[in-house]
Amino acid sequence: QQVAQRLQDSVRSSDMVAHLNGDEFVILLAHIIDPEVVMLILQKVMQCWTEPFQIESQLNLETQEIYLTCSIGVSLFPEHGIDAPTLLRNADTAMYHAKSQGRNTYCFYTEAMTAAAFAHMQMENALRVALQRQELYLVYQPQLDFATQHWSGMEVLLRWQHPRLGLVPPDQFIPLAEQSGLIREIGRWVLQQACIQGKTWLEQGVNCGCIAVNIASPQFQSGDLIPSVLEALAMSGFPANQLELEVTEGFVMQQPQARIQELAQLRQMGVKIAIDDFGTGYSSLSYLKQLPIDKLKIDQSFVRDIPQDEDDMAIAQAVIALGKALNLRIIAEGVETEEQANLLQNWGCHEAQGYLYSRPIAAAEIPPLLRKGLPSR
Repeated sequence: QQVAQRLQDSVRSSDMVAHLNGDEFVILLAHIIDPEVVMLILQKVMQCWTEPFQIESQLNLETQEIYLTCSIGVSLFPEHGIDAPTLLRNADTAMYHAKSQGRNTYCFYTEAMTAAAFAHMQMENALRVALQRQELYLVYQPQLDFATQHWSGMEVLLRWQHPRLGLVPPDQFIPLAEQSGLIREIGRWVLQQACIQGKTWLEQGVNCGCIAVNIASPQFQSGDLIPSVLEALAMSGFPANQLELEVTEGFVMQQPQARIQELAQLRQMGVKIAIDDFGTGYSSLSYLKQLPIDKLKIDQSFVRDIPQDEDDMAIAQAVIALGKALNLRIIAEGVETEEQANLLQNWGCHEAQGYLYSRPIAAAEIPPLLRKGLPSR
């Protein structure tokens, strides 16, 4: 209701504001002759979100401030359509393009967007059946303990082998899975398969250490993360203390207390919690120390240019010092050279993973590698 009121206040009396569905509104600007008028109104609409919204909590009757952002798509008559359905469809296409540009912005419709939207739709449809057709599979990247020079565990990584497109890069299909909601089903499957594989290795006498599984934002927000983990552990028999869940720094720092309590419950079950991509977000240190976590993972963007980049070296050292002060394990990802490994170890980093030690490999290749004890470089 507050959003609707602000939108109405930002347009002219001759314009129409309509609530389409969910969190989507449509604004119809009538009698536009000069395109500059559209830009002026757009700027006013974008200003709707600068001030917080006041929401009264039904639990404690306290007023809370909530900040919102918006993504806007614009289509013009007659350039982008001569009837309402076409104009709405093209504005919707432009809106999704605005979302893909980082949100909190606007885009005008172009024909190229339709081609991109069609390709996006085709990819989403293919992803919907990929799980049933067994096109998705897991690979594993081992992690090294600096102190013992033995393998300490591995990270699970998802791959998609499309029958026509070949190997689809994760940075293309993972965001698509998150946007479409498919990541919940896929994420549950990844958890189950990783735990089943871990139990198989244990039965073969292979010490696989901790198996780290990435948890996407929708899995966390849905509220069914704990049931999914319990189901995976129960059906596989894999020990909870050998399962590690990785959540990104930027996401976990924005979660309400209820979501953080879920992490605490998982940790009480024995499951380990790691903060992935640490250093790329904006952490509150006072909040960080309250989180129920066991490990910080230094993002590979800060490891890649060590030792050439002094800023990256300073950030890596600071993260290691912070983690040690909080009694957390520190692991660096993306380690590719002996020099990087030696520096990280000298700074006090506990673990590392990267091409220096092993690329992500198939499950069948893991037992021979782990039985070696020491990684061959």
